Amino acid sequence: MSECILVGNATFKNNYGDLIDSHNHVYRFNRFRTNGYESQVGSKCTHWVLNNALTTDYRKYFVKNIDYIKKSYDDFTSTLVITANTANENKFSILQKKYDNFEYHISNFKLGKYKSSTGILTIEYLVDKYDVINIVGFDFGKSNHYWGVQG
Repeated sequence: MSECILVGNATFKNNYGDLIDSHNHVYRFNRFRTNGYESQVGSKCTHWVLNNALTTDYRKYFVKNIDYIKKSYDDFTSTLVITANTANENKFSILQKKYDNFEYHISNFKLGKYKSSTGILTIEYLVDKYDVINIVGFDFGKSNHYWGVQG
């Protein structure tokens, strides 16, 4: 049975580090951190999921941080950008040619009248890839990131 865990960035009330690290496939989102939070959120990252903006806007977050991610996580496999926005598909294609661990998915998934979050789009994308998708650290924006407010 194939299984993964998606680790959101909400405030953690319990320590899930060992549970998270017990998974072979650990998906983390955007500007996640593990250093100093290992007991809560684990220390493993096999897949880094980014939103459209952090990948393509002026911050160039992916390009500035991919080497750090590769060095910091021994089990790191890939970066995945999931978005419903097609405007930056050309930029994604260029990044995919430049970075062998980069992939993107343009989703058509809609959740009612609301814009779907990167987390929801990731779940929708992974449903066909895994038999079991475990989810921890999501609270739909009710708390700050577990590491505090970040601009």
